[in-house]
Amino acid sequence: MREISKSFEGISAPYYVFNVFFCSLKENPIDPPMEWGKRLSVAGMVAEGLAHLHKHKVVHGNVKTSNVLMDRNGNPLVADYGFAQLAFVDLSTNMKMMRYMAPEVNDLRRAQPSADVYSFGVLLLELISGKSSTNVDDKNNIVSGSDDLHLPHWVQKVDEDQWPMEVFDSNVMKSEYIQEQMEQLLRIALACFAPNPDLRPTMHELFIQIYDINSELVNI
Repeated sequence: MREISKSFEGISAPYYVFNVFFCSLKENPIDPPMEWGKRLSVAGMVAEGLAHLHKHKVVHGNVKTSNVLMDRNGNPLVADYGFAQLAFVDLSTNMKMMRYMAPEVNDLRRAQPSADVYSFGVLLLELISGKSSTNVDDKNNIVSGSDDLHLPHWVQKVDEDQWPMEVFDSNVMKSEYIQEQMEQLLRIALACFAPNPDLRPTMHELFIQIYDINSELVNI
């Protein structure tokens, strides 16, 4: 976004020019699917953005793929931060938000950074699995059109030795090296779901951990 000053009928006032975005991460074209290196890069950049917000005492409050905007070069930007805390939202009736929300949150106006960490973990699961939090239910079934869905619960019920077959997106798991990196990122995601919010990693810690994996990918 750029601020520009322009005069109109003798009155000088600033106006804003926004970047043009291609789509949100949720709407990102999946044919062909986003390759693994790009998914890992998106994860790192979103983590960096959220870490920056938390550094300045800002809680996003509504982290989800539709609030990650992608420009035409495929670069993600975190959008809509802080808006969820401006008014009371009845989470019990908003299933779209509930799919990403930390279980301890009942009022977004009092959400802590650890709640963003939980939601970011859900976003990571979507990048790893290629599935949406809107089409996996608590019974380990892939469904569509149902509101009884919770991606973290589904993944946590899958045995570790079944991750490659059940969890990882087969469209991008093209080598043992990529599989190892998907396992590393999945372990990072699972740490975001610690029942005790104080035991979850910080966004800065997550950024460093993902950056380390991404550096390995660059050095292949």
